[in-house]
Amino acid sequence: MDVLVLRLLLDAGFFMAVFNPLISGGNYMLKWGLRTVLAAWLVWIVVNWKKKDLAGRVHDIVLTEVKMLAVIQVYELVIQGFAGWQEKCAPYVCFFAVVAILLLRAGRLVGGSQEKSRFWGANGVEIVSLLAVTMVLSSDVVKSAAWKLLGGIYMNLILPVLLFFLSLLQMVLMMLEPILGWLFSGFEQVEYEPQVDSQTAQDFLPFTGNETLTGTPVWAKMVGMACIVLILAVIFYFLYKKLSLAGSGRDREIRGEVKKSTLGVADRKAAKRRSLFEEKNVRYYYRRFLELCRKNGMEPETVSVTSEMMQRIAVENWGEEESVGAFTDLYREVRYGGKVDEEPERKTAKSLYKKMKNIAENSKKA
Repeated sequence: MDVLVLRLLLDAGFFMAVFNPLISGGNYMLKWGLRTVLAAWLVWIVVNWKKKDLAGRVHDIVLTEVKMLAVIQVYELVIQGFAGWQEKCAPYVCFFAVVAILLLRAGRLVGGSQEKSRFWGANGVEIVSLLAVTMVLSSDVVKSAAWKLLGGIYMNLILPVLLFFLSLLQMVLMMLEPILGWLFSGFEQVEYEPQVDSQTAQDFLPFTGNETLTGTPVWAKMVGMACIVLILAVIFYFLYKKLSLAGSGRDREIRGEVKKSTLGVADRKAAKRRSLFEEKNVRYYYRRFLELCRKNGMEPETVSVTSEMMQRIAVENWGEEESVGAFTDLYREVRYGGKVDEEPERKTAKSLYKKMKNIAENSKKA
């Protein structure tokens, strides 16, 4: 559900960043037509979310929209100018960037066994912190202080240097003045009086009998509106083809064959020797736990090894499901959940590691 909501927000931000200059204009047909298209697209996503497995293309969709938006915003900036772009497009571009980052993070959890309980907490803290910093930096007090600082730097550092070079240039020109006067003494200056005809083309129109040229015909307005609608229809069709592909991958072309080869456990390089100055935190003891598993022959043949996989293997060989589960959960909370790695957590990890080490030694003797 959270990925669906983020996808809706992402597409809404993308749409507004591209079409808000038209929506905020004075043409009511364009304004409400574009809003209707946006609403219909969001409804289509909700209806086809599971049917087309749209959650399976989160990464592709985000990258596609980022590339298109980067190109379009260059033209928006050139056409509207910086002030117009800042007012009409910049807020939605920033909104799109934040939602895109959240969607990419949340998309990594789709279909996986990781818990999402701490995902929104950790990301929520980052978003709130970012908003707080943005509000502070955009306040009138901070902007006034920044302008005063820049003005002080200009007045005290840059302007004196510019005035110094101007004074040097003035001195050089004053030294060259007698020489230039002597060189051009034979030339006479002739004064011309320019004559300007103030009669404009608009004043000339009534005398030609073409007064209708001053207004735009109705048929021309209709043709122009039809061209705009046609261009928008082509754009929407292109966006639909790009953003509505199913996540199953059945419509992707096969362009090659990928073969993977892996080394056996015995052929892999041994782990690097631990440093004496390595910090003995939760991750340190978990790495020791993984080394302990490898020394006892408990390592899967696959290259990608997850904490869930190692937990299952350790429980199958040593039992102690509660201890191994607590050790794995502690590691995940510190590594991915944003939990602070302090002395109580380190003591717990150390005691759990020692317990697993004793179990491994006893199993060898048995």
